Amino acid sequence: IKTKIKDIYCTDKDAPKESQNILCLECKMPGVKPSTVLYGRQLPDAFFEAKEKDLPEVDLLVVMGTSLTVGPANLVPLEVNGDCVRMVINREPVGEDLGIDYAGEAERDVFGKGDCDSVVLELVKELGWLDDLKKC
Repeated sequence: IKTKIKDIYCTDKDAPKESQNILCLECKMPGVKPSTVLYGRQLPDAFFEAKEKDLPEVDLLVVMGTSLTVGPANLVPLEVNGDCVRMVINREPVGEDLGIDYAGEAERDVFGKGDCDSVVLELVKELGWLDDLKKC
């Protein structure tokens, strides 16, 4: 994989100048999901349409596994209404420069520290949804 992905941070002198498709070892088809937006690419129109339609009514926004540094997706936490709870699940806190506040008495912003799978699984257990998840 390392030989196929462009180094956007310029830390790997051996990285290719441009990213290439990563092929499945079995079927030889490109393995990157078609809905994946790579760094520097335009988000699909559906993103902007859903953002405009859905964000005013959202009461919980869950942001997972991101640095919240690349726009326009990083601005989504700023575009929800003032009553919306914003939960960030990540290995380290992010978004403080965007106004996300994890301070001890913060009521709106919640930080779930850890890798996304582990934190979400813990939430599922706490909410009593584990049996439903196992059925999927």
